[in-house]
Amino acid sequence: MENLIEKRFIDNFIKKNKRERVLYELSNPRKRKDAIGRFCHNTLEMIDEKKIIYCGKHITIEELKKFINDSSKGEMCYVISWDEEFDGKSVKPSVALEHMISSGMAVVIIFTRLIIIKEEQEVGAPIKYVLFSDSIVHIGTAFID
Repeated sequence: MENLIEKRFIDNFIKKNKRERVLYELSNPRKRKDAIGRFCHNTLEMIDEKKIIYCGKHITIEELKKFINDSSKGEMCYVISWDEEFDGKSVKPSVALEHMISSGMAVVIIFTRLIIIKEEQEVGAPIKYVLFSDSIVHIGTAFID
């Protein structure tokens, strides 16, 4: 059974011409890291740019927390990560942000209406994206509006 949170993320935030491939890769254990790797350097090629509310290297953790508090009200979030300890798990926002900061690879954090993507860190700060949609993705269960 495919992951409904990841499917809703793909349907609402990934460009139409990339959706089928990303869904296939995320749902295939042997290809999953290929999908995650697409967010290491090619995020803008993957995401729907109309949903971006921030893109850059200089956003602070406090600013990210404000985005989270303003749109998610402290709910749990879902993580897509190269690190298997976090990948595919629902965690507290503070845990997800801590993981994002410490990880050198791409991390996608999914809230009900908010997505935070951090690209792979190379030289200097990694590029981060904050995306917002009015579509609803329920994190606590597989039920999706």
